[in-house]
Amino acid sequence: MFSLARWPMWARISAALLLTCLIGGQAWQRRPAGEVTKMIVTLGMRHCPAAVRLTFATTIAQGAWVLNRWSYRVLADTVDGDGINRCRAAGTKKGG
Repeated sequence: MFSLARWPMWARISAALLLTCLIGGQAWQRRPAGEVTKMIVTLGMRHCPAAVRLTFATTIAQGAWVLNRWSYRVLADTVDGDGINRCRAAGTKKGG
């Protein structure tokens, strides 16, 4: 059976801190974005349009998602070397 009392004190404190951050993080990531997050989304739209999925209101979480998708696409382009531009917007033609 699961018993928290058998854990060492450092593990109990770490688990409590992790749970607190998890619950607290869920609350703030849906809040409206500030200037820096809006700048990140704007840069993402300019340099890697495939990484941005626009919604009505920009949130903090959307800024983090843009950074994740953008960095994944740039890393995949660098590692694969297959000539596919993953940052190109969907529906655009290659070349030109």
